[in-house]
Amino acid sequence: MSFEDLPLFPEAEPGRREETRRRPLGADAPGRPTTPGAQPVAGSPRDPLPPRTSPSPSLAGPRWRAARFGERIGAGLADCLALGGSTLIVALGASLAGARLAADHWPPLSLFLVAFSFAYTAVPLAFWGQTPGMALMALVARRPGQAPLTFRQAVVRWLAGWVTVLLAGLPALLALTGASLADRISGSATLRKLA
Repeated sequence: MSFEDLPLFPEAEPGRREETRRRPLGADAPGRPTTPGAQPVAGSPRDPLPPRTSPSPSLAGPRWRAARFGERIGAGLADCLALGGSTLIVALGASLAGARLAADHWPPLSLFLVAFSFAYTAVPLAFWGQTPGMALMALVARRPGQAPLTFRQAVVRWLAGWVTVLLAGLPALLALTGASLADRISGSATLRKLA
């Protein structure tokens, strides 16, 4: 017995099985036209979902404008303060628990900072398009066409943030031209939502 001999249409007679297979999909569905060249009736149970009717706004539309340099710096400083504060709290908690912070304890603390910064930065960027610091300044990161960031773009923006910090903030000066290092290498834009 081959795969084609399986009873896919048990209600059909064996002689009619081939005829049933050759009919167009959904030709026997109620509300669906069976004449050649006719358009399907909207709302038919087998029709695909209708296309979205609300067009997405462009990157610099009436509700959005490009983020200004000061707003970017404010968001970055707020995020750095939150990350630095969380690392300080962990270090103080470790010292209160009796651990002495020696030079050999800095690698695990640095690993905590990197892991926490990923959860603090890349995850909110991927889901909401903004870090807590960006939300404080009403900034959002978007792809062209106002699409949300992909997870890869969020990770690239997180890595660009680390490059900016490790180079003493010098790459942040690129934002004076209208696009930061994170914007350029991730293919996204940082915008401010207007009221």
